[in-house]
Amino acid sequence: MIADGAICAADAGKLHDHRIWNAAGEKGLGPFTNEAEFNVFLRNGMTNTDSIKDSGKQAEIQKLIEMHRESEGRKKKTVFTHADVNPSNILVKEGRVVGVVDWEMAGWYPEYWEYTTAINTPYIKGWKESIGKFLDEWPLENEMDALWRRHYCDGA
Repeated sequence: MIADGAICAADAGKLHDHRIWNAAGEKGLGPFTNEAEFNVFLRNGMTNTDSIKDSGKQAEIQKLIEMHRESEGRKKKTVFTHADVNPSNILVKEGRVVGVVDWEMAGWYPEYWEYTTAINTPYIKGWKESIGKFLDEWPLENEMDALWRRHYCDGA
Protein backbone atom coordinates (compact mmCIF):
# COMPACT_ATOMS: atom_id res chain seq x y z
CA MET A 1 0.00 0.00 0.00
CA ILE A 2 1.37 3.42 -1.02
CA ALA A 3 0.75 6.17 1.57
CA ASP A 4 -1.15 9.25 0.39
CA GLY A 5 1.29 11.87 -0.88
CA ALA A 6 4.24 9.46 -1.05
CA ILE A 7 6.64 9.83 -3.97
CA CYS A 8 8.07 6.41 -4.78
CA ALA A 9 8.26 3.56 -7.28
CA ALA A 10 5.29 1.27 -7.92
CA ASP A 11 6.62 -1.12 -5.26
CA ALA A 12 7.02 1.77 -2.76
CA GLY A 13 10.80 1.63 -3.25
CA LYS A 14 13.38 3.78 -5.06
CA LEU A 15 12.50 5.73 -8.18
CA HIS A 16 14.79 5.92 -11.21
CA ASP A 17 15.25 8.98 -13.39
CA HIS A 18 18.03 9.18 -15.97
CA ARG A 19 18.62 12.84 -15.00
CA ILE A 20 19.08 12.33 -11.25
CA TRP A 21 21.81 10.60 -9.25
CA ASN A 22 21.69 10.13 -5.49
CA ALA A 23 24.33 11.44 -3.08
CA ALA A 24 26.34 8.21 -3.40
CA GLY A 25 26.61 8.78 -7.17
CA GLU A 26 24.21 5.95 -7.96
CA LYS A 27 20.91 6.10 -9.77
CA GLY A 28 17.85 5.75 -7.61
CA LEU A 29 16.04 8.21 -5.39
CA GLY A 30 13.64 8.07 -2.50
CA PRO A 31 11.22 6.91 -1.51
CA PHE A 32 9.85 10.19 -0.10
CA THR A 33 6.97 10.68 2.30
CA ASN A 34 5.74 13.86 0.57
CA GLU A 35 6.46 16.51 -2.05
CA ALA A 36 8.38 18.74 0.39
CA GLU A 37 10.87 15.95 1.15
CA PHE A 38 11.16 15.21 -2.59
CA ASN A 39 11.84 18.88 -3.37
CA VAL A 40 14.58 19.16 -0.76
CA PHE A 41 16.20 16.08 -2.33
CA LEU A 42 15.94 17.70 -5.78
CA ARG A 43 17.82 20.71 -4.37
CA ASN A 44 20.57 18.47 -2.95
CA GLY A 45 19.35 19.18 0.59
CA MET A 46 19.43 22.95 0.22
CA THR A 47 16.80 24.69 2.37
CA ASN A 48 18.20 28.24 2.23
CA THR A 49 20.68 30.22 0.13
CA ASP A 50 22.94 31.58 2.89
CA SER A 51 25.99 29.66 1.67
CA ILE A 52 25.71 30.80 -1.99
CA LYS A 53 28.13 33.63 -2.77
CA ASP A 54 27.14 34.32 -6.39
CA SER A 55 24.21 36.77 -6.16
CA GLY A 56 22.64 35.68 -9.46
CA LYS A 57 22.72 32.02 -8.54
CA GLN A 58 21.53 32.84 -5.02
CA ALA A 59 18.50 34.71 -6.41
CA GLU A 60 17.59 31.85 -8.75
CA ILE A 61 17.93 29.17 -6.05
CA GLN A 62 15.88 31.33 -3.66
CA LYS A 63 13.20 31.61 -6.35
CA LEU A 64 13.28 27.83 -6.80
CA ILE A 65 12.88 27.27 -3.05
CA GLU A 66 9.92 29.66 -3.01
CA MET A 67 8.36 28.00 -6.07
CA HIS A 68 8.76 24.57 -4.47
CA ARG A 69 7.09 25.79 -1.29
CA GLU A 70 4.22 27.35 -3.24
CA SER A 71 3.81 24.10 -5.18
CA GLU A 72 3.74 22.11 -1.95
CA GLY A 73 1.08 24.47 -0.58
CA ARG A 74 -1.24 23.82 -3.54
CA LYS A 75 -1.72 20.25 -2.28
CA LYS A 76 -1.63 18.58 -5.65
CA LYS A 77 -2.28 14.88 -5.90
CA THR A 78 0.43 12.28 -6.17
CA VAL A 79 -0.34 10.14 -9.21
CA PHE A 80 1.12 7.09 -10.93
CA THR A 81 3.21 8.43 -13.78
CA HIS A 82 5.20 6.91 -16.65
CA ALA A 83 7.82 9.67 -16.05
CA ASP A 84 9.43 9.28 -19.49
CA VAL A 85 6.67 9.96 -22.02
CA ASN A 86 8.29 10.88 -25.30
CA PRO A 87 7.76 9.91 -28.94
CA SER A 88 10.19 6.98 -28.77
CA ASN A 89 8.14 5.36 -25.98
CA ILE A 90 4.76 5.64 -27.72
CA LEU A 91 3.90 2.90 -30.20
CA VAL A 92 1.65 4.01 -33.05
CA LYS A 93 0.09 1.81 -35.72
CA GLU A 94 -2.04 3.20 -38.51
CA GLY A 95 -2.30 6.56 -36.75
CA ARG A 96 -3.47 5.14 -33.39
CA VAL A 97 -1.59 4.69 -30.13
CA VAL A 98 -1.30 0.94 -29.54
CA GLY A 99 1.12 0.92 -26.61
CA VAL A 100 3.44 2.77 -24.29
CA VAL A 101 6.80 1.12 -23.50
CA ASP A 102 9.86 1.73 -21.31
CA TRP A 103 8.31 1.94 -17.83
CA GLU A 104 11.48 1.71 -15.69
CA MET A 105 11.12 5.30 -14.44
CA ALA A 106 7.42 4.97 -13.60
CA GLY A 107 6.19 5.67 -10.10
CA TRP A 108 4.15 7.93 -7.86
CA TYR A 109 5.06 11.60 -8.46
CA PRO A 110 3.41 15.01 -8.04
CA GLU A 111 0.79 15.26 -10.78
CA TYR A 112 2.78 17.86 -12.76
CA TRP A 113 5.83 15.54 -13.18
CA GLU A 114 4.58 13.76 -16.32
CA TYR A 115 4.09 17.11 -18.06
CA THR A 116 7.42 18.63 -17.04
CA THR A 117 9.37 15.54 -18.09
CA ALA A 118 7.47 15.24 -21.39
CA ILE A 119 7.74 18.92 -22.35
CA ASN A 120 11.49 18.86 -21.72
CA THR A 121 12.20 15.89 -23.96
CA PRO A 122 14.74 16.79 -26.66
CA TYR A 123 12.78 18.46 -29.43
CA ILE A 124 11.11 16.43 -32.11
CA LYS A 125 9.04 18.44 -34.59
CA GLY A 126 5.48 18.83 -33.33
CA TRP A 127 6.03 17.06 -29.98
CA LYS A 128 5.88 20.05 -27.62
CA GLU A 129 2.95 21.48 -29.51
CA SER A 130 1.02 18.19 -29.09
CA ILE A 131 1.60 17.51 -25.38
CA GLY A 132 -1.34 19.66 -24.24
CA LYS A 133 -3.66 17.40 -26.27
CA PHE A 134 -3.05 14.45 -23.95
CA LEU A 135 -1.57 15.87 -20.72
CA ASP A 136 -2.71 18.68 -18.44
CA GLU A 137 -0.38 21.65 -18.84
CA TRP A 138 1.53 22.97 -15.82
CA PRO A 139 3.27 26.21 -16.93
CA LEU A 140 4.30 27.38 -13.42
CA GLU A 141 5.68 23.96 -12.59
CA ASN A 142 7.49 23.92 -15.95
CA GLU A 143 9.18 27.20 -15.00
CA MET A 144 10.07 25.66 -11.62
CA ASP A 145 11.44 22.58 -13.38
CA ALA A 146 13.56 24.76 -15.69
CA LEU A 147 15.20 26.44 -12.69
CA TRP A 148 15.82 23.05 -11.09
CA ARG A 149 17.35 21.63 -14.28
CA ARG A 150 19.57 24.69 -14.70
CA HIS A 151 21.13 24.27 -11.26
CA TYR A 152 20.79 20.63 -10.26
CA CYS A 153 19.94 18.30 -13.09
CA ASP A 154 22.52 15.86 -14.43
CA GLY A 155 20.78 15.32 -17.74
CA ALA A 156 18.27 16.86 -20.11
